[in-house]
Amino acid sequence: MEIIDAHVHFDDPRFDGRRRGLWEEARNVGVRAMVVPGVATPDWPRTRTVCALFPSCHPCYGIHPWHVRQHAERELALLEEWVARERPVAVGECGLDRLRPAFERQVELFRAQIALARAHALPLVIHAVRALDEVIAELRRGGHHEGMVHAFAGSREQARRLLDLGFALSFGGAVTRERNTRVRGVAAWAPDDAILVETDAPDLPPEGRRGELNRPAWITGVLATLALLRDGTVEALAHRTAGNARRLFRLDARDHSSRGSSL
Repeated sequence: MEIIDAHVHFDDPRFDGRRRGLWEEARNVGVRAMVVPGVATPDWPRTRTVCALFPSCHPCYGIHPWHVRQHAERELALLEEWVARERPVAVGECGLDRLRPAFERQVELFRAQIALARAHALPLVIHAVRALDEVIAELRRGGHHEGMVHAFAGSREQARRLLDLGFALSFGGAVTRERNTRVRGVAAWAPDDAILVETDAPDLPPEGRRGELNRPAWITGVLATLALLRDGTVEALAHRTAGNARRLFRLDARDHSSRGSSL
């Protein structure tokens, strides 16, 4: 069985000292690749290092909406340099978050990253918290229709609008919680060719693990829930979502040995 974790912060310092064991644990349950988003300029070298040490990890570089206040125009120029030089699988994690300050600045940086992804023909990895309508509007405005919304938490109508734009929906720990009926309903309904699975580890652990540090191997809980909701098997869903991730991030075309600069 092949599983691809479409969104995992495997470079997070909370994994230091145990990363090798967690990687092997994930491999043992079938995780064959992980997509690792970058969130801020100081962290990109760490993201690159971890992904070089673990060839099944594929880096993205972006500016997360939580970190927009520490980024000016020179950081946007730096991001363009990193994307051009390092050849990541996507631009991100970027997006909009209504629970965080400086929303207008978030929009400015999101627009710039949409344009960057379009210029380099790369998918976007999008964070959207209580701002999906605004995200959809910016995607339409930017004219770049390739990427994923991670930890999708919107309505079926919002999901349909994203699908119409060509975006995939990624589901993680939230879908394992019975009270999240709206997300579970979208997860049951979404087309086979537009869904991904993720952990967002070390955050957002699945039901039964709340309060613990999430880990990549626990993606099996997400798959089990989705298989139940979609009346399928874990194996078939793993195969489908892995294929979707490989296609979106062009993983089959990547040669790890030729990725960007050396450490």
